[in-house]
Amino acid sequence: MSESLEMRLIDASLLDALEQQAIQVGSEALKAAARNRHLRALVAGSELGQLRRRLEHQQTYSAARGRLNCPSAKQPALQTGPLQVFVPGRVLTLYTQSPLAGCAELLKIEAGTTCLATATEHPSLLAISVPDHPALKGFAFARYLKQRFGLAGMIALEAESPLFTQLPCPDDLADERISHPVLKQVLLQLLKESPASPEEWLRDRGDGSVIFRLFKTRFAGPEAHYLRLPKQISWQKFRRQPARFPAWPLLLESALQIELGLGFILQKNPPTPEQLRYLLTGQASG
Repeated sequence: MSESLEMRLIDASLLDALEQQAIQVGSEALKAAARNRHLRALVAGSELGQLRRRLEHQQTYSAARGRLNCPSAKQPALQTGPLQVFVPGRVLTLYTQSPLAGCAELLKIEAGTTCLATATEHPSLLAISVPDHPALKGFAFARYLKQRFGLAGMIALEAESPLFTQLPCPDDLADERISHPVLKQVLLQLLKESPASPEEWLRDRGDGSVIFRLFKTRFAGPEAHYLRLPKQISWQKFRRQPARFPAWPLLLESALQIELGLGFILQKNPPTPEQLRYLLTGQASG
């Protein structure tokens, strides 16, 4: 059986399954679900939602996962980076060790303090450090911290969600997907020079993680090295995205935060446009 015929049969079977489930639910119930966001969320999490997402994924842009080829000998370990968060209008209780492991000494962080938060094995618990007070380190619950917009935390993107929904273009940087002004300036220039170039910077592994290619200077010149990060973005940015959006700008900024460290996150001594261009392409100028 040819591959194209097999894909058409798969599409037909998915459509049949969707039609049967729609008949069982009933037209009035489907209309109510379309008007009610809570019901929409339930449908999205059901088998019906999974079938719909699979069907959409088959119809996405051909380079949705990226075109980066990472040598098998250089497959990197999974890394995670910190989020910049702050303590809202009351004192935050900080645990010196995970409260899930038993009793822990308590510390206090004043309201308004800026912190760096890193995800832990427990989705509700964050590891906290305070850049201005290195001795203040510990654990806190995410619900007591905030980012600039909304609660602190990360949200994992679905395995089927594409990195690219079309040939990369300046519109991909809309909806405040890039926070760093210098990075946005560099990306706009690179997209103008070569629209397809972002497809060579990152690749979706299909297992909930993404590979990034960045460049460092070695004795022989620029040399590529690779980062592997979870396919997740901050909740404060996710909540401002449309139903279908290109994830590559948000994920790329996360990778650069890990590569460049605290100065890039806090925008203190930010990198120059030339440094960012070199990091992404291995070339200092176009």
